[in-house]
Amino acid sequence: NHWVRLYFDEVATPKGSRRYNRVVEGRVGAGPPAVVVPVLPDGRIIFVRIYRYPVGRWLLELPRGFGEPRATAMDTAQRELEEETGYHARALDELGTIYPNSGLLTTAVRVFVAEVSPEINPVGEAAEAISDVRGLSRNEIDSAVGDAEIADAITIAALALYDRRTRLR
Repeated sequence: NHWVRLYFDEVATPKGSRRYNRVVEGRVGAGPPAVVVPVLPDGRIIFVRIYRYPVGRWLLELPRGFGEPRATAMDTAQRELEEETGYHARALDELGTIYPNSGLLTTAVRVFVAEVSPEINPVGEAAEAISDVRGLSRNEIDSAVGDAEIADAITIAALALYDRRTRLR
């Protein structure tokens, strides 16, 4: 279908044996996916609370999504930030690339950090089950990770890249 392609390939391992690998190529024909770490001037990070049907629960996640077919990852990051949170990036910098499940998915998600101003322009994407938008401090983020309120691999990996960047500065 137009959402995914599934492959079941026979491959040679580095040690010479043969095995089968499953591969999922997601959002065929879509532009590059991106996730944004939106940071307010006071250091809080903006999250969306979204219902994730496959796991049957609400999670706090960073804004993210797939791009339009000819969009850049940076275009996608800006659009998703505005659609999901109402915030606009004053500055947007790339932090790196993550593979959410490199043993199965071909998806490479580009990670960005955005400096956002405290003013918002609520937009909201009707197709998504977002209940609210929250700014969390580092202590609140640590608690939310410990309580599994933040349990999404893309969000946790993006936060790790952001933390690495702030430690190196």
